[in-house]
Amino acid sequence: MKANHHLDVKQKACPIPVILMRDKLKEMNEGEVLEIITDFPSSKNNIERAASRAGHKVLEIIEDNGTFKIYIKKSQK
Repeated sequence: MKANHHLDVKQKACPIPVILMRDKLKEMNEGEVLEIITDFPSSKNNIERAASRAGHKVLEIIEDNGTFKIYIKKSQK
């Protein structure tokens, strides 16, 4: 999947990945896609939940050897 923005939060424990995701989404335009890379399953769950609660769309989550790529489409606020 093609992303407009990338955020690598590997080796960062929550809540840091969620905070960084929120900050990055604030900088983005509606409809743009953010790729977040994490290696903590709990961060994957927290990122997915926080994005959905904020009204953004989680497009896809890909797991590869313990690393998760999460694609989020920014929605209108």
